[in-house]
Amino acid sequence: MERSTSAMKQEEWIKNLKLAIIKEDIESIASLIKTLDPHQGKLEEIRALLQEAIKIVSSKKESIAQDIKKLQRASKYIK
Repeated sequence: MERSTSAMKQEEWIKNLKLAIIKEDIESIASLIKTLDPHQGKLEEIRALLQEAIKIVSSKKESIAQDIKKLQRASKYIK
């Protein structure tokens, strides 16, 4: 039995999201989220993956905020 093109696209989308999460590739995650079709199946799997993506983005955001604070402190000593 052949799978529909829609099902194959969905599986490819999920595979790409998993890879982006593993690589912690924020740009790819964002790009994939923009192409998310809320009417596709496997919503529980997609939901779980998106929750993981949110964790990664939040972690990166916190890390960047800490780096900015460090740079701000260092710049005080340079001036």
